[in-house]
Amino acid sequence: MRLRNWIFLMAVLLVFSFPVSASPAAPDTAAPETAMSQAAEPEAEETDKLVARALPIDRSAGMPPKSDGFVSDLEYRDDSIHVVIEKTTAYESTCFIAKIKIGHASQLRTETAAQTWDYRREANGERVAQRVNAILAVNGDYYSYISGGYMIRQGVLYRDRPDANRDVLLIDDKGDFHIVPYSTKENLAPYKDMNIIDSFNFGPGLVIDGVIGQNLRNYYNGARENRQRVAIAQAGPLSYYIFVTEARSDGSRGMTLKEFADFVSTYPVQNAYNLDGGNSAQLIFNGIRLNALGFRDVRDINDIVYFASTEGMPDE
Repeated sequence: MRLRNWIFLMAVLLVFSFPVSASPAAPDTAAPETAMSQAAEPEAEETDKLVARALPIDRSAGMPPKSDGFVSDLEYRDDSIHVVIEKTTAYESTCFIAKIKIGHASQLRTETAAQTWDYRREANGERVAQRVNAILAVNGDYYSYISGGYMIRQGVLYRDRPDANRDVLLIDDKGDFHIVPYSTKENLAPYKDMNIIDSFNFGPGLVIDGVIGQNLRNYYNGARENRQRVAIAQAGPLSYYIFVTEARSDGSRGMTLKEFADFVSTYPVQNAYNLDGGNSAQLIFNGIRLNALGFRDVRDINDIVYFASTEGMPDE
């Protein structure tokens, strides 16, 4: 009897203890992991959402950058702009590639050394960038070097004498790029009804609507020589690239225009445009030039293209 009672008691204990065994607990531990992974997706997307605030279309400066926005020597982030810069090597040359995202098209801006587009003057690029609170700046197209061209800066037309040998870059009020090859009054006419904010005449177009440009080999500006090169490109809505390559300053070989176009086309850009290069090439981040360090022949420049912050302005 005692043996039977003991067996019965053990059977009862086994039946009532089974539901609390380890195996059914797995769904409870998995559920928080699933919830966490689902919650992480909006957080990742949120980091790429930038606030849209409009700067005036004039020569006014951007908002001063936040000191804690410079998360490293090569990255800046606030609620209106994100800039990341990397260095790489191509064609035996040091290359800087900056990727920029902005919340509003007006954050892509231009400035002149002379503080008026009606006059010619050169100045230290770093000083010009600091004056307008540029997060990132690059030299422009040395507008006084080209006497003609179709020139609009910050919404004002200054010249309407296009050169049929040159490609023109037009940037509209949405921040979108339009490159017009072999520009004439006739092929620029369809863009006259658009709200063009800035235009550039240096060129050529390196990538036009996703295809390498055709106006490369016989273009002005040492097309077949190994030189420092500079380009600005659009990857998508309010998303841009800046490319700057070295030559001579650090022992780099430099690139021909065709090599530069091939290099730029390896990045996801829809339109890319060549700016002034050579001794004018300057990439300025947080008011400091990153390229051609220790190179004595860096020249003063006419103008810059820059990206500004709007954090601190009232939201629209």
